[in-house]
Amino acid sequence: MNHSKIPSISTNSATLSIKRRRLSSSPMLQDVTNHVYTRPSIRHVSDGHSQQQNRRLLNKYIYGDATVIEEVKKRERKIIKDINHFRNAILEIEKESAQIRERQLPDIQYAISKRITMCTELQKELSQQVSQLDLKEGEIEMLRKNEEMNISNLHLKWSVDLQELETELHKKQDDKRLEWEKQLLQLENLKPDETIEQEIRQLKTQMNQVEKEWQELLKNNHEKCDEYSKRLNQEFEEFKSLKTRPMEELIKKQTELKTEKQNLDSQHQLLVQKVEEYDKECRDLENEIDQMEQQISKAEEHTKPLKEELDTFLIEYELEDRKTQDVHELARREEKFYNDKFDKMEHEQLRRRKLENSIDEMKGQIRRFAYMTGEFLDCEVDYAKRCIDNSYSFNRIVPSMLINEEDMLFQEYEMYHDMCLGRGINFNLISVSNKPWTTLRSALVKFLCEKCVPHYHIDLQYVFLSEEMPSQDMLSRDAPKDDKEIELKIEKDSIEIDSCVEKIESGSEGLPSSILQETTHTSSGIGIIKFKLIPVFEGSTLEGKPIDFYFLEVCDPRMISILDNVVSPTHTMKSPISLIFKKLLLDTKSCLWFNLNDKYNYRSLLDLSNKISQMKNVKNGRRSI
Repeated sequence: MNHSKIPSISTNSATLSIKRRRLSSSPMLQDVTNHVYTRPSIRHVSDGHSQQQNRRLLNKYIYGDATVIEEVKKRERKIIKDINHFRNAILEIEKESAQIRERQLPDIQYAISKRITMCTELQKELSQQVSQLDLKEGEIEMLRKNEEMNISNLHLKWSVDLQELETELHKKQDDKRLEWEKQLLQLENLKPDETIEQEIRQLKTQMNQVEKEWQELLKNNHEKCDEYSKRLNQEFEEFKSLKTRPMEELIKKQTELKTEKQNLDSQHQLLVQKVEEYDKECRDLENEIDQMEQQISKAEEHTKPLKEELDTFLIEYELEDRKTQDVHELARREEKFYNDKFDKMEHEQLRRRKLENSIDEMKGQIRRFAYMTGEFLDCEVDYAKRCIDNSYSFNRIVPSMLINEEDMLFQEYEMYHDMCLGRGINFNLISVSNKPWTTLRSALVKFLCEKCVPHYHIDLQYVFLSEEMPSQDMLSRDAPKDDKEIELKIEKDSIEIDSCVEKIESGSEGLPSSILQETTHTSSGIGIIKFKLIPVFEGSTLEGKPIDFYFLEVCDPRMISILDNVVSPTHTMKSPISLIFKKLLLDTKSCLWFNLNDKYNYRSLLDLSNKISQMKNVKNGRRSI
């Protein structure tokens, strides 16, 4: 029980053995006034003296003696602490007793029964193996004797057959010899005649031939006998090997079974040792179980008076739990009501954005969005009226501390983008800032990949145009060459760029790093990203009219001044970059994002936005400066 979590109670305090006595005011006060400076073991003073002392302490408490009141408070806090201490002790005792009853005792009983069954099964298996080994040895002995008898029988059989063949051949040979000898004797006894002599001579010649044939037959017979004996010997050897092979296999199997028996004997010894060890462990566990049962009985006797308090606490807990469930049900209804309101608010916000975009389109002005945080600038920002210092107005003013560039595109820019794609017109987005605004570029590429990849084929071109040095193709994977110039051709409703083209098929993962990362330029210029969006009809190979979308990056003071001169009616410039600005502002739908987070150089951007707001629409759809 050294690992028990039951809180221990300090025995140094004498307040636990103090018996409460009722006084005129309260039991707590009576206990404090009677035993504030005394210990239970040394109360041997006289009755009169103690009554006088109690009366004096009671008077001090009634008339507000601070030390007595403080002692009463200490006793009250000590009693509350002891009550909480006993409650925790009761909970821990019940947890441990439940754990011992529900987990440890069943696990120990299950382990003991499991080991007993394993021992019995092993003993049964050993007895079966021993009986099987005895049977196998009897079978091996019987097979050995059968094989020896079969071999001797075969030897006798083949020897008898060979003897019979030899006797038969000798008998045939003797019969032929007798027959010829009889014929010879008859011929010798006959008197010869010329014809007969001639026949004799003929017969002699025939006899010579017959003898030759007979010698040949004898030779062939011997050869055949030799071949037949060889064949019989070969078949006998094959039969002998065929019969001896199972014998060898049985001998081999017998040796394997003997080794297996030795292994099983060793395993049996080990299992017997384990059984003895398990018996010892079982005895130890039984002793531990007896000790635990004694401890459990002591704990149950100790917890009997505390279970009554636990029952009362459980009743209070059930009441509080019902109240909590009621509160959860109320919170669920409030959450459902809030979610409905939030969905309605989002729907209304989407409708408001569409209406604002329609109003901006009816006004005919170029859309001007400001991205800024007002507390860092020395100007007044009115987000409701969308104006700065009451003189610079915008279509939107987006707080940069609350909304990043990606959320800004989906919340404020998306309606303008969908409108231009729905109408099938060329449009642009121009970012104007005093420093490179790389996060807007990467956010715009991801925005287009997410919205347009499933419905459009997208061709991407990215160039950096400068009037101080040769322009750069930002998508070219070759080494930069000073003599390679980017050619731009201004058409009626588009700008054609002679540069590398990347196809966006799945997303922004396969695009070059120059689009998504910040690029450093040693000269002043503008970055142009041209997206050619070709509509794809679902279930058809036909393609719609391509739409050109231009993203311009104006991020240095010189390019901002050129853009300012382009929108000013009194200035005329014919530089290539000014022609690009004028073409995009006059012949395509335009939207400008002003990054006003530069604390010192934002006034020029405000003046530029004011000049752009004064551009007018004419009857042919173009704008005039």
